[in-house]
Amino acid sequence: MWILFGSYCFTAAYEGMGANQLIQTVYAEYEERKAAARKIDFGDMLLFARYMPALAAAGVTITAVVPRALVRLFAGQPGVAAAGPPDAPPAADLWVPLASLAHRLGAVPDAGGTPYLGPVPDVPPPAALPPAHGRPRVGVVWRGRQGAQSVAGRSLTPDDLAPVFQAPGFKPVALQPDTTAAEKATLAAHGVPDAGATVTDFADTAALMAALDAVVSVDTAAAHLAGALGRPALVLLKAKADWRWGTAGPTTPWFPTARLFRGAAPGDPEGAVAAAARHLAERFGAGPDHTHSFS
Repeated sequence: MWILFGSYCFTAAYEGMGANQLIQTVYAEYEERKAAARKIDFGDMLLFARYMPALAAAGVTITAVVPRALVRLFAGQPGVAAAGPPDAPPAADLWVPLASLAHRLGAVPDAGGTPYLGPVPDVPPPAALPPAHGRPRVGVVWRGRQGAQSVAGRSLTPDDLAPVFQAPGFKPVALQPDTTAAEKATLAAHGVPDAGATVTDFADTAALMAALDAVVSVDTAAAHLAGALGRPALVLLKAKADWRWGTAGPTTPWFPTARLFRGAAPGDPEGAVAAAARHLAERFGAGPDHTHSFS
């Protein structure tokens, strides 16, 4: 069965289409939505991947059609027979949109629990990951992809994360995969290793997160990946957060190992970012604990 990366809404226009015509049509519409900043984000795909294990448990052979940045990660999951990009999809007999699995399965947000994704076997953490030397290591992501309109209002800067960089008890590590020259200079000034510099896709990021003790991320795909992997995560949300995170409270049924810090905003280092930094310092004051959640 194809698990498509796309559309929340299928109409009668799709009826009668062959498999190849269907996927090309969905991909074309995906590109149109992307141009209008209404695309299905990487975060959505990682969020709704939680329902793939239920399909696999029912005996379904899963082939995933996802953007190239997700191909290696999805292909390496138990129950997924193959994964490929929309322009070269693997063969399948049936299809279902990834975001429609919850409806089709009659599932609830916490169905199956976490982790529901794992690091890909034989994909080691990039060499840029610094050694622990007995200190907990905390990955940090401060924005989404450059030019992605869908993350407008959710991104911070490395300077905004100074309270995290300066907090005692752990070693911060940058996971941002596309740092600019200015961001690299800020990281260097704070003595923060740029482990994201060698990341090529989400399989690399998953390998990094699996080797770390916790992840701090704004509301972007990295937060969903950390939650899907069952890693301790601190998610920095703007005051009016996206629907996925609810309207109040520090927890979410989507990711039991995550803790939410609301009200994060550029130029406001004393707000949610400072609260997350204090939480980390308190958490790691007695040393690393790989099993602890922040919920």
